[in-house]
Amino acid sequence: MRAWLLTIALALGSTGCFVFSQEHLDMLKDGGAITGVDAGHVDMPDGGPPIDANVTPTDDECGSSSPLITLVHTQRNILIDTRPLGNNVTSSCGGAPTLGNDAFLAVDVQAGEYWHFHLRNDPSDPASSSRQPALYLLYAPTGSCDERDCRFNSDVCGGSGDEHFGFVADTSGRWYLGIDDRMPGGSRYLLDAIHPVCGDGTRDHGEACDDNNLDDGDGCNRRCLRELTAETPSEMEANDNPTEANFLVLDTAMQFTVDGAIGGNGACRYPDTFAVNVPPGGRVNVDVLKPDGNVCDDGMLTHGYQLALKNAAFTDVVSGTVDPTTTCAQIRSTVLTGGLYYVQVRLPAEIEPPVVYRLRVSVTP
Repeated sequence: MRAWLLTIALALGSTGCFVFSQEHLDMLKDGGAITGVDAGHVDMPDGGPPIDANVTPTDDECGSSSPLITLVHTQRNILIDTRPLGNNVTSSCGGAPTLGNDAFLAVDVQAGEYWHFHLRNDPSDPASSSRQPALYLLYAPTGSCDERDCRFNSDVCGGSGDEHFGFVADTSGRWYLGIDDRMPGGSRYLLDAIHPVCGDGTRDHGEACDDNNLDDGDGCNRRCLRELTAETPSEMEANDNPTEANFLVLDTAMQFTVDGAIGGNGACRYPDTFAVNVPPGGRVNVDVLKPDGNVCDDGMLTHGYQLALKNAAFTDVVSGTVDPTTTCAQIRSTVLTGGLYYVQVRLPAEIEPPVVYRLRVSVTP
C-alpha cells in the first residue's frame, strides 16, 4: 500500500454528532487541541495541551513501523483532511466500494480495552453534504495492512450520516483505523476516538449507561448495558453494537418480548442488538410476534429484516431461518456453551428504513 500525505489537527470545541440518535449527541465534550507534531510522531493524550508546530506529517501509511499519529487515549474532534491523499483502499472491510481518498491512524490497545470511534463530516467543508464516509479497523501488529484482517467497520448510512462502532479488543497490539468515503475525492472529517471506563460514574459517548457501580439489576448492569425489563420492554437507542446492546432481563418463564424499530436519520440502517445470558447447555429461540402478541403466521411481517444470533466474540452462531409453514423469520439454536449471547436485528440493503418489529426471545435450559 503506497504512502500518502496526512494532514491532521484538532478542532476547538465540541460540534456534536449530527446523525442518528440523541443518545449519541449528549455526551460529547471538548477535547484538547493538537496543532502540531514533533519529529514525526504524536501520542494523542486525553485532552492535553496544544503542541506547538505545524501539522504536515508526510509519508504516512497503513502499517508503518513508526506511525506518525498514534491514539493511546480518548481524543475528540480530530480534524482529518483527506483532500491531498490518495485512494489506496477501495472497500471498507468488504462492504460497498469506497472510491474516496483514505487516511489511517494507529491505535495501541490492550486486550479487553473498549474503544468507540465516531466519524462525521466537517460542517465547515462546503462539500460535506455530498460525502458518504466510511470507518473501519484493521488488526496489524506486524505492520501488514491486509483487508482480511479487518475486524470492525461502519458503512451503513446511505447519505452523509455519521459512521460509528464500538469494539472490545480481543488482542493487545497495534490496530489501524481507516477513514474512507464512498464518493471519489477527499474531504474533511471529524473523528472521536473514545476509551470509556465502565463503572466510573461518567456516562461517556459509547456507553449505554454508567451508574458508578458494576452491579446488575439496577437498570445499568456490570457491563454498562441498559437493562430492559417487563416494565421497560422497548429498545433503547443507541444499541447497534455489543458494547451498547440492550440487556434482556428474562421473566420467570425465561422469556422476554421486546419492541423495536430499525433505521435512523440520514438513511442510516444501524442494526439493533440485544444481549441475553444463556446457561450452559441452553438454547435460544426467537419468534416474531404480531401486534396482538401471537406468533407470526405471515412471512410479510418479517420480509423487511433479518435475525442473527451471535456469541460473546460477536461472530454468527445461528443465522435466522424461515419457518417453512409460515415463511416467518425465526431463530432456533442448537445447544450452546453458557455465557452472553446477542440477538441482532438487521436491515437488508434493499429495504428502506424504518422497519418496526416485535420479538419474543426464549431461553431453554
